[in-house]
Amino acid sequence: MRTDLWLLALLIGCGGTKETLGADSSDTDSDVDTDSDADTDTDTDADTDTDTDTPAACIGLWCQIALGRSDSCAVDVSGTGACWGLSNDDQTTPPPSTFKALFPGYKHTCGLRTDDTIECFGTNADGVSTPPPGTFKALTSGTYHSCAIAMDDSLICWGGNDEGESNAPAGSFKDVSGGFGHTCAIDDSDQIQCWGRNDFGQINAPAGTYRVVLAGNDRISCALDFGGVATCWGSDSDEQDNPPATVFSEIALGGFHGCGIRDSDSGVECWGSDFSGQTTPPLGFTAAHIAAGSTHTCAIDLAGNLECWGNSGDDRTLHP
Repeated sequence: MRTDLWLLALLIGCGGTKETLGADSSDTDSDVDTDSDADTDTDTDADTDTDTDTPAACIGLWCQIALGRSDSCAVDVSGTGACWGLSNDDQTTPPPSTFKALFPGYKHTCGLRTDDTIECFGTNADGVSTPPPGTFKALTSGTYHSCAIAMDDSLICWGGNDEGESNAPAGSFKDVSGGFGHTCAIDDSDQIQCWGRNDFGQINAPAGTYRVVLAGNDRISCALDFGGVATCWGSDSDEQDNPPATVFSEIALGGFHGCGIRDSDSGVECWGSDFSGQTTPPLGFTAAHIAAGSTHTCAIDLAGNLECWGNSGDDRTLHP
């Protein structure tokens, strides 16, 4: 697996966790987000794009950030994990291990430790917090499942599998991202393979070669090609599958929105629903890394500080 995965994977938010909640036709559920819904398993559309992988270069105090539906996690330069937001199953209470990266799902979080093994915490429904043994180079959390790329580039998934999202194909892979009932990965030919739920065409990946893929919330997926151009497919309830024609160094995919870091000036540009202000970053904000949750967005700025905006319910934007 190429070394650029370390620089890309962690930075692409996010997201991929078990995905974020939301009905495709409106913003009223996931965007208003009273979060009584997040406390029950009846919320089948949990979101996040918690995305995948391993840690990127540290900026100031922080090295990596990823968001779940209603929670957020980051890893600092010492390898200590910090999580905040909704914690109905202790998914925001990291163990005292040292991590390269943390990826929150819906009610679980998995982390890639500094020894390249995986540790998960929170609910263990369907064995989602019981990772496989061994060492890995990339990791992602979907809504109810997680996946990882082993040192031999093979792919393994565990946890929920109601939509076939954990049925990882054989082969060699460079990147992987878990979403809401679906998973997407980039194989060793730089092409995208997706599997699982497909009610909005979210696994109908485009042809071509790509360096990053995100299986997002709201039954949508996006990818970034080698020229920094974003392409999205799947649900379009809020034009979340219509990214701007900007050259990005990094993108993140949330519930009904996406955000990217412009390659030209490190400015943040977002698209899709702004019901909770999740696509309105602070004026003049520049970022090194970015991640998106259901209705909130967080980033590490160029000075190494955390910044979050959007829905503040359950203190999901109240970063350390």
